[in-house]
Amino acid sequence: MASQNTLELQRFLHSVWEVGVGQIRKAELLFLLGRKRLTASVWVEVQNIWLDVSEGEPLLLGEADGAWAFAYGKGLRTSKDSWFQDVRKHAGMTIE
Repeated sequence: MASQNTLELQRFLHSVWEVGVGQIRKAELLFLLGRKRLTASVWVEVQNIWLDVSEGEPLLLGEADGAWAFAYGKGLRTSKDSWFQDVRKHAGMTIE
């Protein structure tokens, strides 16, 4: 059974899927996942939750001062120099 914090993160990511964008404070993301440090495993967990709520389109991530900006949209892509990057890149996963 998922914890209340995991359910809150699922709701947030579902909102990103419905609306196309969302932002979350860095400290809040770590709190919701029960982590003290940001590691690749945090992004693996975010990606796994994203796959549960989305249709498999990439979840994009941009780093702002003290927060993360997430974006989703069919056909959105990134480049090496894009501000937004695929969450799978941060997770150390292969991007097809």
